[in-house]
Amino acid sequence: MEILSKNEKKLLVIKLYKEGKKYKEIAAIARISPRDIGRIINEYSGEKTTIYCKLDSSKAYALFLKGKTPVQVAIKLDLTHEEVKKYYIEYMDLQGMKSFGSAYNGYKDYMPSIFKIINKLKYGKITPQEFNRTLEIIDEARP
Repeated sequence: MEILSKNEKKLLVIKLYKEGKKYKEIAAIARISPRDIGRIINEYSGEKTTIYCKLDSSKAYALFLKGKTPVQVAIKLDLTHEEVKKYYIEYMDLQGMKSFGSAYNGYKDYMPSIFKIINKLKYGKITPQEFNRTLEIIDEARP
């Protein structure tokens, strides 16, 4: 990878900005901090105020707080599956539900089955007593 001079980086940042790239994308391509990107853009556009960019994590936490689902947050913020999952677990931890992250990480392979069981209980397709009896039968069948 070629090392760019300070002036070349400025020109690259302005070019990417004109193309409509997000600060995060510009930072990755130009290898420059969002703070410096803001300064270059302000200088280019003639604005004297600094543009404040919230971190994706802060935006995600705010959306979760408003009741948005991880899928809705991923779409709104253009996040990957891994990013939104990380932010959701962090959000749950911040909400005092630290055990959620631990449970999720420990049982993530079983989550689809767990959610099927929860939905069957929730929608009355199986009663809690039937569910408990099924668990007892499974326990009795094991050596």
